[in-house]
Amino acid sequence: MIDWTVEMHRETGGGEPGRHALDAYLAALTAQHARVTATAHGRVSPRLTVSAPDVAAAARIAVSAEETAAAAAGLEGVVTAVVATDASTPDGEATWVRTPLLNLTAIGKRLGVSRQRAGQLAQDHPRFPAPVEAAVPLYEEAAIEAFADAWDRKTGRPPRTRAAPSG
Repeated sequence: MIDWTVEMHRETGGGEPGRHALDAYLAALTAQHARVTATAHGRVSPRLTVSAPDVAAAARIAVSAEETAAAAAGLEGVVTAVVATDASTPDGEATWVRTPLLNLTAIGKRLGVSRQRAGQLAQDHPRFPAPVEAAVPLYEEAAIEAFADAWDRKTGRPPRTRAAPSG
């Protein structure tokens, strides 16, 4: 058996999870010597240590442990990335699993809005996921799916306000 360091990203589709949920999540991952970080955009990133015969088994064990912990803590969303590395060497065998990346045009199609509106959501909406590539904004498909599921879309333009007649 080999010890593996496995890092993951879970996109919750909302803002940063509450302290109670993160404490419960971390407690459920104690056996894996976990460290957890969370962002205001709703990304929770645990780093675990697992023993397994190979990198694929390590990834499966870690994802299973993470999903159990997320359910126990009430964290929603999906795991969007997994990186497993041989813990004994910094340059050990590793694998990276990532969902497809989407640009603003593809996000607009997925959300049923224009590319411009998708860009506006990316810039202004507090729960929109952070891009994985900023130079040309690219977003993880699973993160966009989580956002779409949680997004309270309001159709149409907001009503104009009319000035009261002077007189």
